[in-house]
Amino acid sequence: MCSSDLQSAENRFYQSKGIDAFATPNQLTLQRETAQFRTSSNTTLGMARCGAYLYVMDGNSVYESTNWTSGAATWTNMSFATGAGAGGYSAPTVAYSIDANDSYVFVATNTGIFYYQAGTTGANINKFYGYAKPDATSSFAGYQLVRWCNERVVAASGNMLYVFATTHAGPYPATGSTP
Repeated sequence: MCSSDLQSAENRFYQSKGIDAFATPNQLTLQRETAQFRTSSNTTLGMARCGAYLYVMDGNSVYESTNWTSGAATWTNMSFATGAGAGGYSAPTVAYSIDANDSYVFVATNTGIFYYQAGTTGANINKFYGYAKPDATSSFAGYQLVRWCNERVVAASGNMLYVFATTHAGPYPATGSTP
């Protein structure tokens, strides 16, 4: 095997005890220290980075931190806009999944998909808004998964897969009728 084959072998390194074998070719260094910023006893956990912000899904709550790299992170509890003034979305009781692109954070819940634009100020700060309502044509139990892929929001509910186009001219992700 030539040296270029050794460097590209996907299975050449399985686990480590604090050694970084990839930072510099032909050199071993210690891995960087890690710091614990948050603890939880919940089993539904998720994390997404959106620009300079870090979002953590902890149980049924979502928290935002703007200083997560400082070692003394502070967390702001986010809320969900619901009711007639927010497109008729119901308050979620279960959060299943979280993902983000460079501008928006998406959360899959039992009542639909919600979104938040990172860095929002004013009246809409720290509040998720409805993006996609439940699929009324199926036995919908909530969106269990949401991902940002190829400029699209991809979501799953049970054995159903949904892809939402996001091409639009407005400042917010495009929303439309439920698939």
